[in-house]
Amino acid sequence: MYRHLGRILKRILHGKMSFLLRSRSFPQAMQRWSILGALLIASRHAVAYDIFHDYSGSTFFDGWDFYGSFDNLTWGMSFELGTRLALTVVVIEGNVTWVTKEVGASQNLAYVNSENHAILKVDNVTNVTFGELRSSVCPTAFFSGKGKHVDEMY
Repeated sequence: MYRHLGRILKRILHGKMSFLLRSRSFPQAMQRWSILGALLIASRHAVAYDIFHDYSGSTFFDGWDFYGSFDNLTWGMSFELGTRLALTVVVIEGNVTWVTKEVGASQNLAYVNSENHAILKVDNVTNVTFGELRSSVCPTAFFSGKGKHVDEMY
């Protein structure tokens, strides 16, 4: 790209290259400078980055560590919210069991679909009975270094 940029810029400045952006109300010289500026900005941002890890397609979850155990922070624990006239209000936090990668895939909680899109989701249960253990995924990945960038696809 950089090799031909100088030649392209010279042709634009000398009017030897035509573009679809021309307008009768916009002076030709100003138009050339606008295109020149746009090309310079584009060339400044055309920096190549090294990919640290590519999370895509069928290998999206490779290198991820699924917890695969009960939630030791909330599973079956109770908290006393307050006491008034010998009435104690106790709330039991959500009973979650973090599943393994294989169980998450079999329950369609964490998997790669036929279009190679990674899916992370919650279950589809509408009515939850008191004390029911809910399966959920808790994938973790740790990186060292600076400059984490993510490109998303919808």
